[in-house]
Amino acid sequence: MLSFKQFLLERLVDPEALAKRTAKIHGKKSSYGKWLKTEKGGHIPLTSYKGREVSGVENRLYHIKKKLGVYDDDREKQTHASNTYLSKFKPKKMEIKDLKATQPFVRTQDSEKLKDKISGKSSSKVLVVQHKNNHYIQDGHHTVMAAKLRGEKHIDVHHLNLNEH
Repeated sequence: MLSFKQFLLERLVDPEALAKRTAKIHGKKSSYGKWLKTEKGGHIPLTSYKGREVSGVENRLYHIKKKLGVYDDDREKQTHASNTYLSKFKPKKMEIKDLKATQPFVRTQDSEKLKDKISGKSSSKVLVVQHKNNHYIQDGHHTVMAAKLRGEKHIDVHHLNLNEH
């Protein structure tokens, strides 16, 4: 547990330096399974990631996308279906602490990308899906992590409630 003094000092630190230090302290694994290789100290583990829960969310998303035609062989139909799928997401402001990860870590190796995300220069959309009573980051893990490192408590997202589809 951080002391109050340590907590205050953390807020004075450069977010990029904090990300790299966090990666060195907590990014000890070199692999998260057969396909997810990492460099020790080059990633920040996302503790909200729960593989079994994520499988249920991904399965539900797959069926919705398939129903819309996102996986169609015809490129034009596929593009239209993807746009239809993305149009179902509605803007919403959410608390960062309520978001769950759908990947086990974020990488910190690409300094320029990290710097852009933390400074807010990168305009990445954060896509969040609600499955049952939980909100899962579908896309935008680096953006959410950068906002967290800047000390933000809320973030603008594009939200889709899977319970309604």
